[in-house]
Amino acid sequence: MELAQVYTVGTQLETFDRFQGPPFITDTQVHVVGERRGDAVEVRARYTTDASKEREDDGEGEPIPLWTISAECIATFHITGDPEEVEFTDDQLEGFALLVGAPAIHPYARELTQDLSGRTLYPAFTLGLLHSFAELDDQTEIELSDPQGGGATANSVNAD
Repeated sequence: MELAQVYTVGTQLETFDRFQGPPFITDTQVHVVGERRGDAVEVRARYTTDASKEREDDGEGEPIPLWTISAECIATFHITGDPEEVEFTDDQLEGFALLVGAPAIHPYARELTQDLSGRTLYPAFTLGLLHSFAELDDQTEIELSDPQGGGATANSVNAD
């Protein structure tokens, strides 16, 4: 397998309240899907980051939503050798998407999130580094079967 390209297929920024000061609470969800496409494997990752702030009055109730950023990127990996001889199970595609595709896409999603969050009048938010889903911390959850159509979803909560 050889990484051929990484590109963005969609971004969205939604702001709700631009007059709150730091610190913020961020929650990032990453949905990753791997799919065979002819002589290539395509890995699609959708990042959704929500920023909010705890209520200052009594701390009770839902946090105040500040902004939401969504970014969807695709990485295409060409199959080396004869693609006709290479077959993948669904589990192999899912594992490849998590262990190889997600780390290839992450720097691009990280840059998109930082760029878009900086346009909200808040300090720019930078996603943490992602070395591999094989090295999870205790605040990351992976759901390996997404009821909306396969793939895997990772959730991570960060306080800034």
